[in-house]
Amino acid sequence: MADTITRARVEGFAPLVGGDDNAVLLGCGLVHAPTDRYALVYLDAHHDYHHLGNAGAFDVASADLAVVAGSSTDLLTNIESRRPCFCPQDALVLGSRSVDDGERRKHDELPRAGIGLITLEDGRTVGMEWVGRALAESFEKQPELDGFWVHLDADVLDPSIMPIVNRPEPGGLAADELTTLLARLVLSPRFTGMNVTILDHELDADGSSQCTLADILAKALTTSKEPTPS
Repeated sequence: MADTITRARVEGFAPLVGGDDNAVLLGCGLVHAPTDRYALVYLDAHHDYHHLGNAGAFDVASADLAVVAGSSTDLLTNIESRRPCFCPQDALVLGSRSVDDGERRKHDELPRAGIGLITLEDGRTVGMEWVGRALAESFEKQPELDGFWVHLDADVLDPSIMPIVNRPEPGGLAADELTTLLARLVLSPRFTGMNVTILDHELDADGSSQCTLADILAKALTTSKEPTPS
């Protein structure tokens, strides 16, 4: 996967990568390490920051943020001596909202690890267009960064819009909020690609939820002018 993404990047494309679960981020992250430095915008309803220090056992799909930020076992974080895929201080989480006690602990742990965190409440206060613009401008003003990658877990959307995910959490983004946020990020010359995960097509008998996400992505990725502020 990393080699395929690299070839696409060399040819001037910003790849859109699909995957069954969040483990796909590891393959995407390997593209950016160790010689280059890229930021990570992590859009997800959960923190996915399991590691041996806070979980007895875990799978990569529930630990992908910890893995790509170099906080997991060396077996996972140092593939081909490319540790870490993203420096913790270059990663930012937006959309997490689980009220589970374990998620609360991870919420508190992220800032200590140097990972940025924007709550949905804070994001909505200023508007998703503002958030996207501020993030893009921040990355563009950091000459040490070669660009930024976007991780999109479909569960960042509200379950009323996107019910075909494995761990739906109420209070997620509306379709227009996600479209606006992504469109602003995609406009940046530092945007290098995105992975999209966690869609269970078996739960989508009529295909309507998949069409909803496809419509959001199509609108965001084909933006040809400044998005209208939400």
